[in-house]
Amino acid sequence: MLMSTRGISFDEAGNLYIADGMANRIRKVDISDFTYSLSAPRVTDYPAAPLYNMAGETFHTDGINKFTLSTSLGTLRKTGTGDAPVANITSYLTEADANNTSRALTRMEDYDLIGVANGQSVTIDLGTGQFDAFLQIIDSGTGNVVVYDDDNGSGTNSRLTLNWNTNYRVRATSYNGLAKAYIARNAAQDWTINWQPFTGAGRNDRIVLHVEELQTENTPTGLGLLFLEANTTSYTIPANTLSANKHYKVVVGFARVTGVSNPSGVGRDSNGTSAIMPLAYSMAMQGNLLLVSTHAPTASVQPQGSQIAVTGNSASLTFAVTSELAPTYQWWKWIDSNSTWWAVPGATSSTYNITNVQLTNNGTYAAVATNAAGNITSNNATLNVYAPGSKIWEFVAGDDIDSSPAIGPDGTIYFGSDDNKTYALNSNGTKKWEYITGRDVESSPAIGPAGEIYIGSTDGKLYVLYGNNGTKKWEFDTGDSIEFSSAIGSDGTVYIAAEFGVLYALETNGTKKWEFDVTDHGGSQLYCAPVIGGDGTIYIGEMTGSFFALETNGTKKWEFNTGGHVSTSPAIGSDGMVYVGSEDNKLYALYGNNGTKKWEFATGNLIPSSPAIGSDGTIYVGSADNKLYAINPDGTKSWEYDAGGQVHSSPTIGDDGTIYFGSNNSRLHAVNSTSGVKKWEFATGAAIRSSPAIGSDGTIYFGSSDNKLYSIASSSMGLGASPWPKFGQNNRNTGAIPVVAGNGTGGFSGDGGSATAAGLNAPHGAAYDTGGNLYIADTYNHRIRKVTPGGIISTVAGNGTQGFAGDGGNATGGMLNTPASVTVDAAGNLYIADTHNHRIRRVSAGGVISTVAGNGTDGFAGDGGAATSANLNMPFGVTVDASGNLYIADTFNHRIRKVTGANISTVAGNGTQGYSGDGAAATSAGLSLPYGVAVDGSANVYIADTFNHRIRKVTGANISTVAGNGTQGLGGDGGAATSASLNLPRAVAVDNMGNLYIADTYNHRVRKVSGGIIGTALGTLNVPRGVATKADGSAVIVGDTFNHRIRKVR
Repeated sequence: MLMSTRGISFDEAGNLYIADGMANRIRKVDISDFTYSLSAPRVTDYPAAPLYNMAGETFHTDGINKFTLSTSLGTLRKTGTGDAPVANITSYLTEADANNTSRALTRMEDYDLIGVANGQSVTIDLGTGQFDAFLQIIDSGTGNVVVYDDDNGSGTNSRLTLNWNTNYRVRATSYNGLAKAYIARNAAQDWTINWQPFTGAGRNDRIVLHVEELQTENTPTGLGLLFLEANTTSYTIPANTLSANKHYKVVVGFARVTGVSNPSGVGRDSNGTSAIMPLAYSMAMQGNLLLVSTHAPTASVQPQGSQIAVTGNSASLTFAVTSELAPTYQWWKWIDSNSTWWAVPGATSSTYNITNVQLTNNGTYAAVATNAAGNITSNNATLNVYAPGSKIWEFVAGDDIDSSPAIGPDGTIYFGSDDNKTYALNSNGTKKWEYITGRDVESSPAIGPAGEIYIGSTDGKLYVLYGNNGTKKWEFDTGDSIEFSSAIGSDGTVYIAAEFGVLYALETNGTKKWEFDVTDHGGSQLYCAPVIGGDGTIYIGEMTGSFFALETNGTKKWEFNTGGHVSTSPAIGSDGMVYVGSEDNKLYALYGNNGTKKWEFATGNLIPSSPAIGSDGTIYVGSADNKLYAINPDGTKSWEYDAGGQVHSSPTIGDDGTIYFGSNNSRLHAVNSTSGVKKWEFATGAAIRSSPAIGSDGTIYFGSSDNKLYSIASSSMGLGASPWPKFGQNNRNTGAIPVVAGNGTGGFSGDGGSATAAGLNAPHGAAYDTGGNLYIADTYNHRIRKVTPGGIISTVAGNGTQGFAGDGGNATGGMLNTPASVTVDAAGNLYIADTHNHRIRRVSAGGVISTVAGNGTDGFAGDGGAATSANLNMPFGVTVDASGNLYIADTFNHRIRKVTGANISTVAGNGTQGYSGDGAAATSAGLSLPYGVAVDGSANVYIADTFNHRIRKVTGANISTVAGNGTQGLGGDGGAATSASLNLPRAVAVDNMGNLYIADTYNHRVRKVSGGIIGTALGTLNVPRGVATKADGSAVIVGDTFNHRIRKVR
């Protein structure tokens, strides 16, 4: 009988020693006179497949753990020994290895290959038993790894074939994975352990089962919970014997107790029996398991309850869980016809992707996540599938809707009506709130940085309403009718035009900053919305035909005279060109810096429509001659489309290039931007003067004179990435390129306040996390800043002092040195390219900073070894893939490095500056100061090969060029990306649809590559050095570096 077992161990012969605590004895279980097979008494019914944890393991002698080396040519000899060489060497792991501190984690052996000449081809195999192994070829002169192969788990082989060099050495490294396996169990359920029967001749079966609670996964408590001797082949551990979320050591053995032994050197107790002695915890025999008691998964991300999908497009549903072990997933669809759930074939991941949506995909879905302890079912999610041009819903107001809707960040739709009201609708068409003004609301709303709604009324007042509930924040009375939209500057200044000739600039609290009266300059009435250029210039036209450019202080910059009323807002191109229509029937292209005319284009009637600009520079504008025109950047006509009625509605460009606009014949038109051919049209009950907005799910919103706001399905997943894709430039109708962060002055300021009012200093890269937070490499402030979805900025890393310090402490107390890039993994860990420290730093979700790559010394070394011991040389870029692998633009080493686990390697670049290698192995290619790196969902790696003026792509092991012809310059928009010219591109990003965004740095713009065709997404920037996308593709931002701002591309 045993009492309160406190610890166990085995000797090399397999004898078991038991610390019998309450009896003050050491008991011995002797198996030396048993004949048995090596497979008995192995546990045979793992409750889940064992997951081997190699880190922190020691080795155990069990007759199986060994590694075997062989070659196809020559013989092997242990390095540094006089042993005779043999063709095959078998090495067993011993307890001496386990207790040797130099081999606490691994068994490593070096071998010389004998009898092989330089240049001969040789194949080396490393055969293993039930443990993980690693085969390397080492240069004995430098100690560097030449090539390696990891067998990626137990029971598989490593194999290398190479041309031999007599300086080479063979190194075999093993990681034991047999002795410990993680098994997930629910502590509230019984667990039955079965084992193979003992087969020794002439003996009764004697089974020993021992369960010991561990303090941590590798530290014993000495608390024995269960010790069993039985003539049986199974045992059930009752429910609740083991506690949830604790680790246990479970040993199944077989033997017979022969009595009490008295090991030498152990004191005796008063009864003359041996006292308790500490026993080596790490020793165990075959069948040892580490049990992890666990709970069923818990939900961390629920699928969107209802979403719209369009036939031909893609759609996805995501259900994520928190689980101690990797769960399995299965998506199910509800089948109405037989009232049952159907398992969707192949839908076995956290995210269910539908690449080509069909009407048959319409329905309700749910996912089940399962681990060994149980499962959890997601909330139901409904996928509403429509064909392009189909009506989703309509909302009836009390009068005409000429107002062009705006879309808030949460999907709320805002618009005005001639029934004197401003409306806010939920994305499903239900009313959220309404606000009554004194007269018609013909103007379009603009949404401020804090979500406030700016909208004018013909009662003469500008109303500012809280977006969440529609209550009034303040109002400004102009005394004249307001029929057009406000424009909102990056500093929050609001610009609003009153009918009888005055443009007002207002502070965010409604006080007047200045006013500009066009009648003082020979003008008369104002019937259009102002817009704001990238340099802050304010543009507005008036009814005698003058078009003004104003400085930010309200003084006139220049004036251009057209031949008719200017009643439409202009659009601004990527190069700063200003395009404005007039009632003299012409569209004018004016140089933004001085107002001189580049060209004019004549239509057949007045132009009441504001232009839009595509990514290739094409300008689209409607005319009262019933036509929509596509005009090339040089002023020549590309095509025209007859809408069947006057076109007062301004065109809107979708992300797939489709042009949407309304006409006076009651139709909304969808037209192919390349050919001008109609895709579809939708009929309403009256004329359409409202300009469409496009939600990120492809829904088009517009108003009609039949008193209705319509929601229509389209193939476009949001606005096009172009310089000016719609009236008001963006879905907020701000009339300006949106600024996400930075007040444009440089310096450091603003933590705790609005990001757009904060001081940034030459920000380079940025990245979004899964929660929509934006992280900015505030490079010359030596900080990482964070902007919440609500627009509040703070510092999350760096104390502002240039240098290196702080690892192991709070990140805000650490020191960075010119950080140029930042990325975030799925777990919320932040990675920083700490460029001038030659390191990659990590900030954990808990805010602790550490180094994960680079030893702080510039240079190149370390491939095949620990990333923290490697040399980096001015790493400017960093990104992370879905598996947590880091990719580093090791710029001055002309390489892309990869960190997997703790080790580093090169995935592209041979280290020699130059251009070479397309179509061949990426590691043999020449790169030239690559500053940026990105990775897509398929693990394709994109490289901003900066001084080669190209974007390179690594697919598998091979490299190619996907943008840039290698000639420094600007050109090629609208054509093949590989034929275009780039100018020192410093960053690249890829969205969820595979579109590339390039910071074309010294062309001062962002280029977009879609389907192999290149265009300009945003221009008038100042040396942009970073670009990033949200994971769902709903936003693209750029580091407008020397404007000290982060701007939104789409």
